[in-house]
Amino acid sequence: EIEELKQEIDRLKAEKSVTNNNQIIETQNNNVTINVNAFGHENTDHISENRMLKYISHIHSSIPMLVKYIYCDPKHPENHTVKISNYRHPYIKIMNKNKKWENANKEQIKSKIITKSYYMLDTTYEGNKDKLSESIQRHFETMQEKFNDGEPNMMKNLNHDVDMVLMNGPG
Repeated sequence: EIEELKQEIDRLKAEKSVTNNNQIIETQNNNVTINVNAFGHENTDHISENRMLKYISHIHSSIPMLVKYIYCDPKHPENHTVKISNYRHPYIKIMNKNKKWENANKEQIKSKIITKSYYMLDTTYEGNKDKLSESIQRHFETMQEKFNDGEPNMMKNLNHDVDMVLMNGPG
């Protein structure tokens, strides 16, 4: 019996020594190249009419919401053409045509961004106002009048809100 157990142990040792543990390690490298557009040449093709109407229905938040969607959308890094690193600094960084960051006058750049966003909303509104409730139409038209008149309180709030959007950046 002892002899049989010794043979059983020898057989198990032989089986164990044949067991082969192979470990395969795979490494995958993904290189992603993003070509950031120059400031003023952002791609807005991804902005649907329905999204614009949704923003219009938020009246006073419509411009900051659109600015965020154009300049800070993580799904469209090619449009990350503007950044504010210091709120108190009079300059803003913009991507130039040579694909380099340069300082520009913060107030002038924000004014361009706000105006461009307003005109996008205004154009969408004029072509689609029948899709909006009368209440939203009335409030949006009031906002249009204030914007066109440069109403100081509204412009101050817009500038502040756009500052915050650009400072917070993508994400």
